[in-house]
Amino acid sequence: MLVFDGGGDAQRLHGLGHVVDALERSGVRFAFMGALGAIAWGRARTTSDLDAVVVVSEAQFASLSAELRSRGFTVGQGVGPAEPTDSLPDIAQFWLGSDPAVRVDVFVAKLPFENEVVDTALDATLFDRVVRVARPEAMIVYKLLASREKDLTDFDAIV
Repeated sequence: MLVFDGGGDAQRLHGLGHVVDALERSGVRFAFMGALGAIAWGRARTTSDLDAVVVVSEAQFASLSAELRSRGFTVGQGVGPAEPTDSLPDIAQFWLGSDPAVRVDVFVAKLPFENEVVDTALDATLFDRVVRVARPEAMIVYKLLASREKDLTDFDAIV
């Protein structure tokens, strides 16, 4: 069961559907991680955002951005790129609505580990929707890297 914090569940569930549709329509290879991965493999918990790692070219990233914008998302402030010669951000943020807003953090795969996460992702059913989710082993790595209290609780639940 997926539980969102602070109300607005319908808005966030609506946002999840839009994100999945945009990812699929743009032909982007992806895997959800973060809270959705913890929920798929460990425990019900709250979240206010959706996290996905994507393998994209510049053209695919532009297509994904256009697909999200066509569904009402606005582009937020992202991160990166870390390398000046890299044309893609490390992380891009997209927002839907305002009360409550749905934030989507799109992590652009740049490391072999991130590509492997997408390549080995598994199907999981979240809210009657089959989506690609990072494997439990990958989720453990992500959760240990973050090491916030909620991430360590997620780690315990996944293990």
